[in-house]
Amino acid sequence: MHTVRQATRVLIAVLLMPIGCAPRYTPAPLSVEHPASPDAAEAPLPEHSHTLAIGEVPAASTAPSADVPALYACPMHPEITADKPDQRCPKCGMKLVKQPHASGSGDGGQP
Repeated sequence: MHTVRQATRVLIAVLLMPIGCAPRYTPAPLSVEHPASPDAAEAPLPEHSHTLAIGEVPAASTAPSADVPALYACPMHPEITADKPDQRCPKCGMKLVKQPHASGSGDGGQP
């Protein structure tokens, strides 16, 4: 009985061996219209984006101008502002502090 099983296993292995030796997979050729084909026409470049294009920007003055009044804001609530130095924040009661003049950097005066 043992030899019959062993012979069956050998026979199955011999019969399945040619399946493992089948030819390799070759992909189908791509048509000329397919973008991955080496013979495909080159795609045109997209139009240059003008979304972030900046025109000529005038130079910002670094010195505070005399016509711009001083601005005072609450340290805890920067949305609370006043043009007088002796004001207090209506939300927390803190004294408003003088804000540096905006130099055009867009950082909101943050270091």
